[in-house]
Amino acid sequence: MKSMTPEEEARSIKEHPLPPIVTEADTMLPVRIYQTDMEILTLEASLKILRGTREELLNRALEMGALEDEYCRILFKERQTRILDPVLFRATFPAAYALVIAHERAVIAEKENHIGEVVPLGLADQLVGKPAVTSICTIVIEKTPFVTRKDRVE
Repeated sequence: MKSMTPEEEARSIKEHPLPPIVTEADTMLPVRIYQTDMEILTLEASLKILRGTREELLNRALEMGALEDEYCRILFKERQTRILDPVLFRATFPAAYALVIAHERAVIAEKENHIGEVVPLGLADQLVGKPAVTSICTIVIEKTPFVTRKDRVE
């Protein structure tokens, strides 16, 4: 058998890839996914409890003014929020205010060009009833994989 150049070897591997290696763990993927799902549910429940406990403790500390102990202290992050008074903006920057108004009008006009292209499903259901609306809808079915134990009926 003649030896291949690196380029020939790369082309050969591309054209005839090796089969994937299947390990013993691969034969148990569904159960591993299921176990992971169960662990996620457990952790999410624990996280919800811990967040509630944290909130109760924080509220109690703030009510009592207990902002520091031997090991920790409670600090506060500041966040600055700007609130623009439109009347003051108009009085101070009349030319810029006119541009803002022109921009708003253009946005509204563009929206008006598309009125009726999308009918809100919830509103349509309220107006004529869900069965009537469903009878004229295109139904799209998406399949989402999930894992369940074989001894359970879904």
